[in-house]
Amino acid sequence: MYNRGFTLIELLLTFVILGIIATITLNFSLAIIDERKMLQKSYEIMQCLVEVRGGAFTKEEDYPDLVCFYPFSDLILVKTFDRVKNMYKVIKKIDLSQENIDLTSAVFGTNNYVYFNKLGIPSSGGTIAISYKSVRKYIIVTPATGRIYVSNEMPKSWD
Repeated sequence: MYNRGFTLIELLLTFVILGIIATITLNFSLAIIDERKMLQKSYEIMQCLVEVRGGAFTKEEDYPDLVCFYPFSDLILVKTFDRVKNMYKVIKKIDLSQENIDLTSAVFGTNNYVYFNKLGIPSSGGTIAISYKSVRKYIIVTPATGRIYVSNEMPKSWD
């Protein structure tokens, strides 16, 4: 006579193995989601910089649009000069704190802002670092050419 079915140890071992596989899969999936979220936000910031650079060709040199960075409040503001009020006003706001993303740093010389001249050349080259959990992205603006790109690694000049 044969016993049909599984022993308790066989069932427990099966559930333990399935639990380990599920945990590994879940952690891998969450890491992919975090990476995707950061990449999407990096490209949004990069697109903002590209739009300001593109608009600089038609702006007056005396009053360029500014992209201002506020790491302590995780804010990025685009400001344009209002001639009527004789002051800069905010035309675009990227609030990273709404998605729990940290604006770790934004280094453009000694300023917390960057602007572009009529040739698309930035006031200063610089790097914007954002982070979420263990994922970090860098948006880099090269000084001479104004090239803007996203990287997973900090620029070599930081070494």
